[in-house]
Amino acid sequence: MLILLFIFQIFFGEVLPYVPDISNSMSLVGDVQTNLFASDAVIKNATIEFSALKPPVRFDAQVAHTPAQRARGLMYKNFLGKNKGMLFVFDDDAPRNFWMKNTLIPLDMIFADETGTVVSVSENVRPCAEVLRVTKAGVCPSYSSVFPARYVLEINAGLAQAHHIQAGSRMDIRI
Repeated sequence: MLILLFIFQIFFGEVLPYVPDISNSMSLVGDVQTNLFASDAVIKNATIEFSALKPPVRFDAQVAHTPAQRARGLMYKNFLGKNKGMLFVFDDDAPRNFWMKNTLIPLDMIFADETGTVVSVSENVRPCAEVLRVTKAGVCPSYSSVFPARYVLEINAGLAQAHHIQAGSRMDIRI
């Protein structure tokens, strides 16, 4: 039973709801789920503003600050609201590599250093399954920052170009 729940989590990205203690095995399932995904328990929110842009633009984002949250990212999400996103926060500036495995929506990836200065942008990054279907490649491509980055903001594809977000733009981040 536990193996089936774990496989369900991998393929569908959902944690089954905790079921009250109907039997000992169901109670155990709920406890295992709670412990297995405990690192994702606290999700912070952030506001990212590009105030120097004309007009200024603001994104509301969930913050992926733990290794488990960063690994999961926007996997299995089939919708991202207007001016919504996910902000990946790291402890240091370093080259960052992302891929779109199990990501269902196209995204723009905005890489920024510790000061919030954009160091590179990967625009219109397609879901891995779509790329593999077109290219017939065997692995998902990786998208990297041109220079070391501490933050990566993922937003709906096309918004970076529409708002003229590019290297040198500045993100004001409030978590």
